[in-house]
Amino acid sequence: MLPPSNSLTARIVSLIFVIFTTVYVIAYYFASDYVYTTRLNLSEQNLSQQVQIISERTLSYFDRDQKLIEIGLEKGVYQQWMRNANDEALSEQAINELRVVCRLVDCFGWFLVSDDFRSGFSFNQQDGHYIADQLLPEDEIWYRPIIDSGKNFIIDSSFEAKTQVNGVFLDYVVREDETLLGLVGTYAKATDVYDYLLSQQEQTTTNLIVDDRNVVRVSASHNGEDPVNQFANENWSGVFSSEVIDSLKHFAKNRDTRTHLFTLTINDHEYLAAFKYIEQVEWYAVSLYSLSGSNGDFALVAATAVSIAILLFFVAITALVLNMQVVRPLNHLNSVVNAIDNGDFSVKAGKVGTDVIQNLATHIDMMTDTIAEQFKSLRMSNTALQKARVDADQANKAKSEFLSNMSHEIRTPMNGVLGILQILEKSDLPQASRELVYKATYSADALLVIINDILDFSKIEANKLTLESRPFSMREVVDNVVSDLSLNVEKKGISLSVDINADFEDGWQGDYVRVRQILLNLASNAVKFTETGGVRIALDMFHVDEKTVVVMAVSDSGIGMSTEAQQRIFDRFTQADTSTTRKYGGTGLGMAITVSLIALMDGTIEVNSIENKGTTVTVSLPLEQVSLSENLQQPVHDETLDLSGKRILVAEDNDINQTIIASMLEDTNAKLIFAKNGEIAVEAFRKYSFDAVLMDIQMPVMDGIEAFSLIKEISPNVPIWALTANVMKEEVEYYTKLGFTGHIGKPINLKYLHLVLSELAK
Repeated sequence: MLPPSNSLTARIVSLIFVIFTTVYVIAYYFASDYVYTTRLNLSEQNLSQQVQIISERTLSYFDRDQKLIEIGLEKGVYQQWMRNANDEALSEQAINELRVVCRLVDCFGWFLVSDDFRSGFSFNQQDGHYIADQLLPEDEIWYRPIIDSGKNFIIDSSFEAKTQVNGVFLDYVVREDETLLGLVGTYAKATDVYDYLLSQQEQTTTNLIVDDRNVVRVSASHNGEDPVNQFANENWSGVFSSEVIDSLKHFAKNRDTRTHLFTLTINDHEYLAAFKYIEQVEWYAVSLYSLSGSNGDFALVAATAVSIAILLFFVAITALVLNMQVVRPLNHLNSVVNAIDNGDFSVKAGKVGTDVIQNLATHIDMMTDTIAEQFKSLRMSNTALQKARVDADQANKAKSEFLSNMSHEIRTPMNGVLGILQILEKSDLPQASRELVYKATYSADALLVIINDILDFSKIEANKLTLESRPFSMREVVDNVVSDLSLNVEKKGISLSVDINADFEDGWQGDYVRVRQILLNLASNAVKFTETGGVRIALDMFHVDEKTVVVMAVSDSGIGMSTEAQQRIFDRFTQADTSTTRKYGGTGLGMAITVSLIALMDGTIEVNSIENKGTTVTVSLPLEQVSLSENLQQPVHDETLDLSGKRILVAEDNDINQTIIASMLEDTNAKLIFAKNGEIAVEAFRKYSFDAVLMDIQMPVMDGIEAFSLIKEISPNVPIWALTANVMKEEVEYYTKLGFTGHIGKPINLKYLHLVLSELAK
């Protein structure tokens, strides 16, 4: 029997032991519960991150495809083909561009569709060659939803019937100025996408995808021992309960793309599951976390508590070792990566840390060398592209200068031809001679139209054609067109009528010259191809989406066109067929220019034609309505201009042009003084006073620009008109900017010359 004191000590020690043991048990009971709860919370967060990562990786799978396609769009390769899908050269360009894209991203296939031509091309690695396709009515079930989505690109999943492959598609919708051109894209095997999305899952979770056919997909490379893996490639009804499936269907129906957590049982195993609906491909990203044994047993918790003391000792040792072998090397690698990020590819990681970190450092050095080489190659490519751009700009500039010079050289002799013809028209000639003068004038005007068409087409090709904006009258446009065509209509013995809707309100803001050019091209074509019956010009307006649209319709009873010919008439240098060119003449540029002008104005053109019955061309132009001032258009008076007592200095080096100008102004009684170059003109101005100057630009000894500057120094207020064959828009704007009173183009229009000089008679 122990002594009492020992018995008391034993009881105290026993009590302390019991108390500490009780506290220990209670503390670690709550600690274990806390650990369990925390573990669940962390598991929920981890699962949510897992399904979010799968969703984001799904949408980013085609990032490179998208960027490479956008490069092709910036170059215009796909748009050009979509507008001209029958052009073999453009087809080959577009196909080669997509071949490069598919080779760079290792896609399974690609496709290209032109909406206008309802045709395209497709390629898949299974067949190994591209094929030409037609967009059939049954294709609308996948094509139309993509087009109507309003998005630039869509990622979706569908079954490819030709290859019997379930694929994931990047559909890129191509538009130009809100006009649909077609579709371009790439696609990959769904199985490859599954492997990519599921290849980097954590060991503590099992990641799945339920595809749009409700089939459970597991990465082919995933060899996990989780029981759920045996359900790979089976319908989800064999994996999830009906309650879970109903919930998932509800998410899809309501486009609910949030992450949802469930607790479910699969093969007697309890799981915490995260589901996320991926709307673009109609898939579900699923991440499972096994709850089996997550509570642990009390012995494991107690053992963990006993291990804390030992753990604290090793924590200090581990912290020291980690600092030497991990933290410092990683800080060094971080500084290397930051330097690379700032563009310094000369830095090297060298030898650092443990084998794993050293391996990482070695790969960083290898990556740096690769990036440096690629960066160097990219700089060389950029240099080559910049040089190509400079060369292209120089070529365009040379072409513009050539066209300007050719225009000047052609217009100069044309001035002699048309000038003399205009003078002869005013003469008292026999009827037979007047007929010859009319035909010669018509031919010269036709040649001038061809020259103007070539200049306009060149500007359109170079994207240098700009539109003016000023108030104008559509009724006046129609009247001028009718006036221009009246003689030809009378000669052919056909009618030319105008029908303006009673509700039509006049007064518009836009480019009067180009609108007139559009209507004149359409109406002159209608007159050209009509032998019996007549031509009708209709004018109307309507409102749509808070915009006002002017509608011009030109109808004729002429030769009409076949459906095939209607598709070609907007091409450059093309008419309905070769016999049309032989019989009626023309360059084939008129309609191409007309369509380009309509496009510049954001308008539309529609052709309806029946062979041997006639054609109707309808043009709709969105224009702003404005109020017209009464003096907007000054009328050209037919009465003889009286410039008696006025002295006009004419600087012109061409003798024929001098003769023509003298004849044109003979009836005005003006005193004309001629100078053969700018120097003589300046000397004459120093000796005598003049009321006005007509200044040619290109002259020997001293050109018109220098002479203009010197004369303005002598008399700043004298009006000086540029009388020149330089008629390109940028040239006219340049003369206006210099301070010329106005511009008179060659060939000189007699009525316009009188109108300009009528300012002197006021």
